[in-house]
Amino acid sequence: MLREARALDELMDKKHRLRPVYVTARIPREAAGMGAPWIDAWLLRKFLAGHPAETDNILSVNGTFAAGTAMNADDLPWFGQTVAAVIAWDAARLARSLGDAAGPIGVIVQGFDPETVRTISLRLELPGGFFPDPAQRLADFLRDAHAPVTLSRSGDTATFTASEKSLKKRMLLAGRCRTSRTGTAFDLQIGSRPFLREWLESFGERETARRAVVEILALS
Repeated sequence: MLREARALDELMDKKHRLRPVYVTARIPREAAGMGAPWIDAWLLRKFLAGHPAETDNILSVNGTFAAGTAMNADDLPWFGQTVAAVIAWDAARLARSLGDAAGPIGVIVQGFDPETVRTISLRLELPGGFFPDPAQRLADFLRDAHAPVTLSRSGDTATFTASEKSLKKRMLLAGRCRTSRTGTAFDLQIGSRPFLREWLESFGERETARRAVVEILALS
């Protein structure tokens, strides 16, 4: 009995010392708004479906890219590119298994640290009727947050240009948007200071903000 308890203690100690392996992943649009627990379960299910031989090796898979960034998995409905943290008993075996993997789970990101993600490129879709004049409202919001941008318009397109001083605020780094009959689509580069949810909630309530959909295009 004592030997079994000691073996269990050693196993738990080894588990606590395991470090995540970061791999690229793509979350499908239908997962937008499902929340972090659902997305983590989806990632694990998809990973094991693509790598059944790793069933006894993988302990968990979760999308932790948002740590220290301006996006959080439960802030807004989102989908697209992310980086998942995989905890495995044998990281070298995991790396061999991934190889040239295709599908929603991609390849290992060497040297990745979620705390150092500084820029997110994204597309933000706002349905019409809930977010009046969103370009001007975004410029006004950033001005009030002491991170002003220059807003210029040409037809149905608006462009946001941040000054050098505003760039240091790490909010909106650059962007543009286009308005159509169905709504407005923003292509934005944002920094590490959160602001999207607060800006979108300024149009109404939390549920108003959740009518928006974010597609993550790239992390850097």
